[in-house]
Amino acid sequence: MPASPVFYAPSVSANLFSYNREFFVFLSGVWYVGPGHNGPWAVLPPEYVPRPILAVPAKYYRVRPREWSHWHHEAPPR
Repeated sequence: MPASPVFYAPSVSANLFSYNREFFVFLSGVWYVGPGHNGPWAVLPPEYVPRPILAVPAKYYRVRPREWSHWHHEAPPR
């Protein structure tokens, strides 16, 4: 992603992000963290998700929840 320390996997059909040598997945409203792109995954409470991950615009989420449909895709999810 331009001007961001976060990377995402555009060819993967999941919300997979990488930041600071860790991987993050957002699935069904739950955040997961792992040491590699294929896990192992641990549930990550929302208050521990790094700010740069939370600042990722909605358009970079490959699987967006339905309730996000009315949000601006250039902005981060709320």
